[in-house]
Amino acid sequence: MDYCSYSPDKIFGKDISWACKEHDYHYAQHDITRSEADMILREQINSVGVFGLGWVYWLVVRLVGWKFYK
Repeated sequence: MDYCSYSPDKIFGKDISWACKEHDYHYAQHDITRSEADMILREQINSVGVFGLGWVYWLVVRLVGWKFYK
């Protein structure tokens, strides 16, 4: 399953699909704001230890994520 739409589920051997899956859930459920969902995604991806990766994903979802926030 591709949870990190339009980007890899694994980067440098680190699986981040779980973070993308949770992000997708928040976008679909509206249980928190879009901004909060994006911040959680950033923090979770940063937690896997690839320097700066969470910020890259955060920036992309801030720029284009509104298209998918249902």
